[in-house]
Amino acid sequence: MLNYEAAGNSCAACGFWIQATGDWFCEECGQPTCERCGRVDCVEEVFLCPECFTKEGKMRSKPAIYLAGAMEKAADGGKGWREEITPILTRMGYLVVDPCITESTVADPVELAEAKCNDFARYKRLAEDIVTFDLDLIEGCAGVFVRIDTPTLKGAGTFGEITFCRRNDIPVYAWIDLPEGKYEVPGWAMGCLTTYAETHEEALALVPPAHHTRGI
Repeated sequence: MLNYEAAGNSCAACGFWIQATGDWFCEECGQPTCERCGRVDCVEEVFLCPECFTKEGKMRSKPAIYLAGAMEKAADGGKGWREEITPILTRMGYLVVDPCITESTVADPVELAEAKCNDFARYKRLAEDIVTFDLDLIEGCAGVFVRIDTPTLKGAGTFGEITFCRRNDIPVYAWIDLPEGKYEVPGWAMGCLTTYAETHEEALALVPPAHHTRGI
């Protein structure tokens, strides 16, 4: 099977992108499968493409959890901690939605940076597309796991996402990774959190197993 880094192809039948974080590609054909489109081939499990994911409001096969946190202001683009936590949440029964992977299907990070310097109108259009895409994915998730660290405080996207969750009754499980802990988190952001802890181990312990969420 293809590995985690290979995730992010399109549904062979409908052309929409599908998120996958494990052994969810066929070893022979290399294609993911959309549950709604009905293309099964020989993959072991069937999932929804993003269009169906949003319309249904949840994954039929597994509930999904979105990994929110700094990307633009993070030194590694926010990839490191997400790669470490993804296998843990996967073992808990979740389909993990990693924006470090999903956003590249809308705009490559290098392309986005170049547009910001050379064509700001295009940069704004790409940013609008990313916001719409991310919120559509979050809307279909059973929960959001967020890391709030120093780079997060320098950006806006993460706080916008958890505010969206608050309005839409989507649980937000927070890992507060700041020098002064919870006391550095803005009050608005604290008001959007369902649970919080100051180590990732404690934060993950507060995330319910997938079969206890609304996604099943």
